[in-house]
Amino acid sequence: MFQQPLRVKSEVILKGSDRKRLRGDLQRQWPLTTTDMLKSLIPSRAEILLYRVAVGSGREYVNVYFHQLQPIVFEHNGIVYPTVYTAWRFSNNMTIVTTWSARASDLMRGGDLPLQSLHFSSDEQQKMCQYIQPGRSCCIASPETNKSAIAVGQACLTASRMIQGVAKGTAVITMHSYGDHLWAAGCKGQPPWIMTRLPTSLKDVKEKELTIKGSKTYKSRRDGSSYGKTTLANRIF
Repeated sequence: MFQQPLRVKSEVILKGSDRKRLRGDLQRQWPLTTTDMLKSLIPSRAEILLYRVAVGSGREYVNVYFHQLQPIVFEHNGIVYPTVYTAWRFSNNMTIVTTWSARASDLMRGGDLPLQSLHFSSDEQQKMCQYIQPGRSCCIASPETNKSAIAVGQACLTASRMIQGVAKGTAVITMHSYGDHLWAAGCKGQPPWIMTRLPTSLKDVKEKELTIKGSKTYKSRRDGSSYGKTTLANRIF
């Protein structure tokens, strides 16, 4: 969804009533949320900016919420998704499915997660059965390379159906991933845990360049800091 540069159509400061509605949506749609998490993610007195952004061919619109120049969540067709920054910050409050490391680079290019690429452990199976629901957001991680989420998407089945061993079909529709333009609109931070093995598209060097499907090239340092100005407009455009 965010494989092309973001085009901002409008910008507003979130009102108190809208802030309350957003918290309510998160509480209903994210089963592992807590009151403290919601207060930290959407502070009562902090400025939350809502950007209406055109994606893809420009016929689809997404609401992206920013706090301190960092994208925290986005909303599409009534479903609220965490950004990878939020998934990293509140990893214990996210519903997560796992896949093999070989699938990571495809997810980062916007590819969906097929059922045959799922990889569960017994503990994860019990947890996922309880919380993952079709039509809700979930995160995708690859424990072989990193325990942090590399993508966020919409679940197509309950976890119990996924675990039953259905061989064909899509498990998660990828909406946003580490390295895309929504990630680039933030601080361009790296996943918080040390990777044991990186996909070939993201080799561990002092300075890397990410080019997503021929779009604008972004540079960032190894520590996640970016070059040049740090305004939101500079990040988006």
